Amino acid sequence: MYKAVVVYQSTPMFGRNKLPNGNILGMFKQNKLVKELNKELQKRAAPWTVVLDETIADITQISQNAEAILCVPGLQK
Repeated sequence: MYKAVVVYQSTPMFGRNKLPNGNILGMFKQNKLVKELNKELQKRAAPWTVVLDETIADITQISQNAEAILCVPGLQK
């Protein structure tokens, strides 16, 4: 089974709030996104599972545990 991680929070930056709230997609929409992606992958019998990023966009840590990284719009760079 392959693992894809949805990055929905930006890395904390100096002078900004250190506890990001994940509201780039809107409250709780990131959970719905993961649920719908997993439902569609299961329907197509794809060997993938999608999870939310728990590292606050630490690409080094994510890349050690996942085969794909999915960034929400605005976090691609």
